[in-house]
Amino acid sequence: MSEEKSGNRQRRRRRRRRRSGSGVRPPEEPSTATVSEEVERALARFSAKPRPMGIPKEIDPPPRRIDLRWRINPVSKEVQRKAGKIACIPGEFGFLPEERVQEIASKLDDLPITIEQALSLRSALNQEKSVYSHSSLMRRANELSRRYNAGESVIALSKRFDAPPVNTFRAVLTGRGWTKNRIKETLNKNPSRLNKRDREQFELAESVDRVSSVNQTETQNAAEVFERIDDRTNVHEQDIAVARARLDK
Repeated sequence: MSEEKSGNRQRRRRRRRRRSGSGVRPPEEPSTATVSEEVERALARFSAKPRPMGIPKEIDPPPRRIDLRWRINPVSKEVQRKAGKIACIPGEFGFLPEERVQEIASKLDDLPITIEQALSLRSALNQEKSVYSHSSLMRRANELSRRYNAGESVIALSKRFDAPPVNTFRAVLTGRGWTKNRIKETLNKNPSRLNKRDREQFELAESVDRVSSVNQTETQNAAEVFERIDDRTNVHEQDIAVARARLDK
């Protein structure tokens, strides 16, 4: 009896899977009317009064459509891998001095990639390392704290574990038993509460870290400017994308 029940359950499962597979609906495409309305709304920005910020009152010569072919220069994954090892070294998360930029450029002579592309690749790789190294740092927070208390600097730890210096310093504080709120409040608002060595190490970490810096003033100011522009012109990314698609036709 139990075997018959088991066989019935298996058959029912198979039938359910077949029904679920046949019931998948393709994604619905936006209607022509909706797209047209979005295009018209996007193009209306250029005739709005007063003119949106950034568009001059008089444009000389007047705007006209220009068709062109944009020559692209894609970089293969193999070249990215080789260039990444040159442009992105462990523990280097800040601005590069001119000497270092020239050093990178000289090492890229044999690769089909420009120095600008290599620096852009470096920035992307550093951001990626910042994200993926976080959990590893937190798991080794006690070890980081012990090494730091034994005299190893935050910069040395950053190079050893290939993680942004500020994130490394946060992990050191976590290893001491500090909570996230305490770390956030102290580093953002009251760094004076740190002891002398901690404060010196924290300031040094911030000075060489452009990936996970605590001071987000520049980013915040840029966001506020964008919000003011957005409030004034009511421009949205979807509208801009639709307008560009219309101009590309």
